[in-house]
Amino acid sequence: MSVEPLYFGGRELFGLYRPASPGVPARRHLVVICNAALHEYFKIQHVARQLGTELADAGFDVLRFDFSGQGNSGGDLSQFHWPDDLRLAVQEGTQISGAVQTSIVGFRAGALVAAAAGLSPRNFIAWDPVVDGAAYMEQLRGVQASLVRAHVHLPASAGESIEADEILGYRLGDEFVSTMESLRLDWERVDAERRCVVLSESGEDTQAAGVEVARVPFICHWNLPSSRLLFAHDVVAKLKECVR
Repeated sequence: MSVEPLYFGGRELFGLYRPASPGVPARRHLVVICNAALHEYFKIQHVARQLGTELADAGFDVLRFDFSGQGNSGGDLSQFHWPDDLRLAVQEGTQISGAVQTSIVGFRAGALVAAAAGLSPRNFIAWDPVVDGAAYMEQLRGVQASLVRAHVHLPASAGESIEADEILGYRLGDEFVSTMESLRLDWERVDAERRCVVLSESGEDTQAAGVEVARVPFICHWNLPSSRLLFAHDVVAKLKECVR
């Protein structure tokens, strides 16, 4: 069966639902994929799409969706509604699929948001998770500043204005920024039967009791907007392996 586009949450949120593929035993197990944030959203679309396909071929029902203010979802980034968005996505996916259990796969900041949503999935899988929202926002500001300085055609006054008003092309409200900065990925508070982290060469080390850590030969410099993914198929294979 093909991917089904849908809107939910008062038609504000956009998702792509893929049921278990025909001809394979259906597991009645929903996997919700949480996208990365801001410019990283565009880097991981192929991985998200391929992971959804392979999980469906293994009998899982899959929902990947856009947080509000990103992709094809409505809303903006003036306020921080992303944990609520995830809860709505799990509710919608469960109703559509009839699944009796749920797993969550979070990419980068998507994993940080998923950890803050207060859900109890069977599996919580994070790919190169952002573990400190304040450090993440500071990193984005640094990338923004370096790009503005490198733009030789901008006068200094214009560069200062752009740097103050946006981050990498996104207008972020004060509430969005302050809430993101307050988040920390506390693995001890992640209520899941199985917790797994997939780290690439650019991922931060994760040291927490009861968390499985897998490393893959994947390269993507997340702080460089123009960088490309290398060895993405290894990431997909490892993420799929973590979902049981």
